[in-house]
Amino acid sequence: MKVEVYKNLRKQCYSIRQKGKVIGYANVLAMSSVDFVVQKGGRTRVLQSGQKNVHAFLRGFIHMCDSNQSKFDIPYNLQSSIYDDFHSDPMDWLDFNYNPFISDTFTVNEQPIHHANIAYMDRRMRKLKNGKINSLYI
Repeated sequence: MKVEVYKNLRKQCYSIRQKGKVIGYANVLAMSSVDFVVQKGGRTRVLQSGQKNVHAFLRGFIHMCDSNQSKFDIPYNLQSSIYDDFHSDPMDWLDFNYNPFISDTFTVNEQPIHHANIAYMDRRMRKLKNGKINSLYI
């Protein structure tokens, strides 16, 4: 099921949204077929007012979701392959970031990122694997 995931600054976790409605929260997430989305109107409001709003998120399929706050359960067999891949080969993964005051896109090494095969997020890090920067695959 395709969802949108964004960092919830008030709850210090990730919110999982589907069809505009929050359906759960998680501390650890792994997603596949990930699009990195920044809505220009929301970013413009942040730049003008200095007040943050939800305008940037990842859109894709959840394969791992871990939180005692979550109403959203993923079967373990879907979780294990991405978790194992992340922890067995951490050097294959790159950090991604978004700061509306610096860039109008998510970035990897200060380069725009728009899509990745896999993304992993927890409270300390945000990583991706097999991403596409412009037309180059990383």
